[in-house]
Amino acid sequence: RRDEHAEVPVYSLRLMLAGAVEIEAENAHWNLTAGDVLLMPPCHSRRIGTRSGAQWLTIGLRAFLFGQVDVLQPLAPAQWQTERGSLLENWLRELVAHRNFCDEASSLVTHGLAVAIVGRCAQASGQPNFLQAAQRRFPAWLRDVLR
Repeated sequence: RRDEHAEVPVYSLRLMLAGAVEIEAENAHWNLTAGDVLLMPPCHSRRIGTRSGAQWLTIGLRAFLFGQVDVLQPLAPAQWQTERGSLLENWLRELVAHRNFCDEASSLVTHGLAVAIVGRCAQASGQPNFLQAAQRRFPAWLRDVLR
């Protein structure tokens, strides 16, 4: 089965659990330590340097409204701090735990967690009205319908 968004670049969300990581990607540079979260825009190449004991969770995200509008674009890049055992950490761990299951219930769990994670990214980005920015990219007919 062909994925309808197969050519769409994927954003990456990285949560540092321990240690430190340096990331360079397309003229940007980030230093992450335990508790840091980074929502990275899609990029073709990146260099990741780690020190001993570095541990992190990473997931790929794609989020579209009406199958057309990339809602992560106005949010990335974003870096913020979260606490150990936070909801975000628990959601990421749960998502990783369900990644290899193909049943309908796991599909619902992973979809719901992904939506919650995108919502957390919106909150953390400091752009609570990020959908207003996304609406500028809606087709004219859709903007008119949503008014």
